Order: sequence, then C-alpha cells, then structure tokens
Amino acid sequence: MSGWRLISETAKQKWGMSMEKNFRATSNSRNDAMFKEATGFAQHLRTVEKELNQWQRDIESSFGNIRNIMLSPLPRVYEEGHNGQAVPSEPEPTMVGGDVQVERLTTASAETKKRLDVEVIQPIKQWMVAYRTIAERMRRLEALRLELDSRRRTVADLQGKCERVRANLGTTRARGEVDMEITLRKMQHKEDKMQRTASQFQEMEQTVYNSLFTLIKDTSVLRDYAAAALLIINVSADL
Repeated sequence: MSGWRLISETAKQKWGMSMEKNFRATSNSRNDAMFKEATGFAQHLRTVEKELNQWQRDIESSFGNIRNIMLSPLPRVYEEGHNGQAVPSEPEPTMVGGDVQVERLTTASAETKKRLDVEVIQPIKQWMVAYRTIAERMRRLEALRLELDSRRRTVADLQGKCERVRANLGTTRARGEVDMEITLRKMQHKEDKMQRTASQFQEMEQTVYNSLFTLIKDTSVLRDYAAAALLIINVSADL
C-alpha cells in the first residue's frame, strides 16, 4: 500500500475528511478491544518486571550484608591489666554468626536469584515478547484494513462512474460504449485487487485474534508467577 493511500484513508476515517457519508469502515473491533486491555495489562507488567529485577539486586546485596555481619566479631569487655594495658574479658572474639554456616548465605542468595529468574521473571519476559509480536501484527493489520477500505472506495467510485456512463448512452452512444468498456475493465482490475486485500485482511484478522486469545488466557497463569515470587522472597527471608 502506498504511503499516500494510507495517509489519505487515515485522514478520512480519523478526521471524517470524506464526502461518502454512507461508507462503513471495515471492522477490527474484537481485536482492538482485546489489544487495548492487553496493552493496559502490559504496562503494569513492565512495572512488575522492573521491581522483580530490583528484588534480585536487593537479594544479592542483603545476603552479602548479612554474611558480613555474621562474620563480624562481637565487641568484648576490656579491663585494665597490671601493666596498664587493656585486657579483653575473652581471649578470642566471638563471631556474630556463632556456629552458623555463613557460607550457606552465598549459596542461598544464588539459589534465590535463580528461582526468581526461572520461575517468575523469564515467564513474564516471554509474555512480553508475545505481546510485542502481537503489537507489530496489529500495526500491519491496521495498515491492511486501511488499504482494504481505500480499495473499496475506489471500486465504489468506479461503480458510480459506470452508472453515469450507462445513463448517458442514449445521447453519446458510441463514445459512451468506449468509456463504459474502459471503466468496466478498470473496475474489474480494482475489484480483483480489493478481493485479494479482503482475503489477506480476513486471514490476518483471524491470526491476530488467535494470538490475542492465547495471550489473554496466559495472563491467568501470571497469578501463579506472582504467588511464586512472594513465596521465593519469603523463603529467602527465613534462611
């Protein structure tokens, strides 16, 4: 579809720049409605994905800080010795972590980050990839819809011209028959193009619908991912 045809048809439908009052634009309403709601959901999901990535960074930082604290010695009480030097009440400092296996914190941090990534973040990213694929298909589908309507207008104009030529055959029959033949051939050519475009639109419209249907069904599974994220964070906090 040429750029001018797209711009022209967009202007006619969006701003009503057309004299064809009875023209009814081709509908893509079911996909438009589903994509609008999916887009709203995707915006929230981007925020969630951002927060989860921050959680991952916080997990590493938090476990690192806890490890450092556990490996820190407790302060001791000192008394003044006979020679005037400070003498600790305990010969060796006691670690904050005591007998805790501190190195497990490093392992727990890595395991928690991995679970959060595999069980929650990656599925969300996969959903977003599917959404972006559909968004691109929606743009192509809209361009195809506008092309179809533009071709419908062209065919309708030629049909009107044929009717006018036919009405004037009585006064200028010889010239009118030539004009009629030329117009009919042109109209047949344009109708063929219109039909091919209509078939392409119907096929893509169904493809987009199927994709949106699957995407929307998958949103229900995201509730399980959200629950998994909370569980993982709670488990890590108990370690």
